[in-house]
Amino acid sequence: MHLGWLVLWIAGFFGPARASDDVASILSDLSSAEAPCAGEIARLDAAVSARPEDRAARLARGVCLYRLGRLERAREDLDRALQPLSAVTVVEPLVVGAILAGRAGDGVLARARLVRATELAGASAPQVLRGAIVVQGCLGDFARAWTALDSALVRSAEDPVLRVAATELIALDPDGATERARAAVGRRVKTVTRHNRASGWLNAGQPAACVHEAEGALSDADPGDTDAIAALHVLAWRCGVAAGQVGPATRHLKSMGRMALKDQPAGTVIAHVRLLRDAGEAQTALKLLGLVQPVSEADRRDRATLQVGLRVAAGDLDGALAHATPEASAVSRARLAKALHAAKRTAEAVDLLHTACPLLDDGGACEQWLEHLRSQR
Repeated sequence: MHLGWLVLWIAGFFGPARASDDVASILSDLSSAEAPCAGEIARLDAAVSARPEDRAARLARGVCLYRLGRLERAREDLDRALQPLSAVTVVEPLVVGAILAGRAGDGVLARARLVRATELAGASAPQVLRGAIVVQGCLGDFARAWTALDSALVRSAEDPVLRVAATELIALDPDGATERARAAVGRRVKTVTRHNRASGWLNAGQPAACVHEAEGALSDADPGDTDAIAALHVLAWRCGVAAGQVGPATRHLKSMGRMALKDQPAGTVIAHVRLLRDAGEAQTALKLLGLVQPVSEADRRDRATLQVGLRVAAGDLDGALAHATPEASAVSRARLAKALHAAKRTAEAVDLLHTACPLLDDGGACEQWLEHLRSQR
């Protein structure tokens, strides 16, 4: 669709949108146990509070609020951040802003925002098609909106963005929804329903059941629904770690990739490192440990302790000694001292025990051993 046709398509329809803000109830069926982007709201609120004119933060918060169904607040952010349109270079906020303007019956504003989105991404981009279709419905022409949506779903092999458009249009015109649109939404709902069920097992303290459910959801998921698949791999990994299942946990970690891992809690990554250690995979555990990004003092202590223990297990005494800082546990340092002594590096063992023995529960026995080693130097 050329830009001119896109404009003409929308320009003639300025009828009022449905009064009820029912997007939230529909979108809630498509979210995980935690609503999409809900965890980002506090950070975005802080960013906007610190810099009210920060366009990027307001755009991100506006889109997130829309996804959460908080339409009035979303529109406030986007109305402010989408001016001037020529300064906006991100497509989704323009599309969401157009939809919100359409829902308010402001066809002129909706059209202008879609024009800018088309300039950035092209009329055939899924996000632009989403906006054009949903705005057309908002402005009263549901018949052509449903026809355009069905055609776009077929051409794109049900692009996930166009599934979102189906959800949004169903929210506006539930009685007019086509079979194809309902089927597209239904496939996504099934996947997310199973994600929610798996998450429920984890929250109920049944991580093995969570692994089973998440892997079942992955086997049924549409290959094109990359966001849902990525979320399921993260959930299956968390559940595998919690269940002590090193094989599934490692398999899903590989599917997640390094970029996804950086957003996960350090404690879960450390727990996976311990699983690998206990399975005798010291080298793999060390590689994973190198990706841990500690947040708390406890994380730093755990990382240092594991560095020492794993390097001893791998026969890397020099590496273990380099990590035998006060952050590493006294027990790990005492075990390293034992390995150093066995390697005829008694002087280094004595130096370690000098600081480790007073911290051990059985400090007396450690001090006796320390005196014995001193006598051998």
